[in-house]
Amino acid sequence: MAALVAIVLLPFVADALPWGDGVNRVLPTFPAFQLIEQYPDVMPAWAAVTVLGAWAVGLLAVVIVARRV
Repeated sequence: MAALVAIVLLPFVADALPWGDGVNRVLPTFPAFQLIEQYPDVMPAWAAVTVLGAWAVGLLAVVIVARRV
């Protein structure tokens, strides 16, 4: 639950930072918005799918490692 809240709130915190735009491009929120065309000029569609896929693979890797420990 805490991770979900952090992922949702992190883009708003990152906007306050000088390098926040770069951070927001790799968080799952903005690529997802780009795919549903709320922010159509964030990144190309293939890059948005790649970012979202990397998040899914990364979280699955964390779960696999946690189960083996």
